[in-house]
Amino acid sequence: DCDAFTWSFGCTSRPSSRTAGVRLGWALRTLGEPGPARAAVEPAHDWYRAAGGGDAALFASCLLAALDADADEPLAGQRLEEILIAARRAGDGQAEALALETLARSPA
Repeated sequence: DCDAFTWSFGCTSRPSSRTAGVRLGWALRTLGEPGPARAAVEPAHDWYRAAGGGDAALFASCLLAALDADADEPLAGQRLEEILIAARRAGDGQAEALALETLARSPA
């Protein structure tokens, strides 16, 4: 599957419904709608976890950690740091950027 970004540049397959759920969750978080964002991304995250990974698995994990950080969950920063390392290893720029952005906004 192509993600929404590469599809817009001519990728021949549409994003999966799971990828679309993650992208919707990201957009809703950006708009300040954490509840609907979580509702959009959790089913995709659960599917990716059960499947052992996928095209937006790391981004989905990062988005949930970012939502937790936004809600001041105590271990969210640690999870984001772990996801940041994994994103860099995997070359997942979207997850890396989201983790960095969220960590930068979090209190030290």
